[in-house]
Amino acid sequence: MLDDYITAEEALSTASEASETEGITARAWSLEFENGSPIYEINFEDMGSQEVDVYIDAESGEQLHVEVDD
Repeated sequence: MLDDYITAEEALSTASEASETEGITARAWSLEFENGSPIYEINFEDMGSQEVDVYIDAESGEQLHVEVDD
């Protein structure tokens, strides 16, 4: 089953391409299932208060959406 998914490293690479993550560091990732679909959630945080979560489709490697918390 996991052989059908991209690796966490590939998900991190894709997430790092999002403009919202420029200049901040990935701190954590998780593989979750939303509506039966496997989704990587990559969490980026800077030393201040900015937090960015990037969601990556674990099967296709496509960036799904980005959430920015100030």
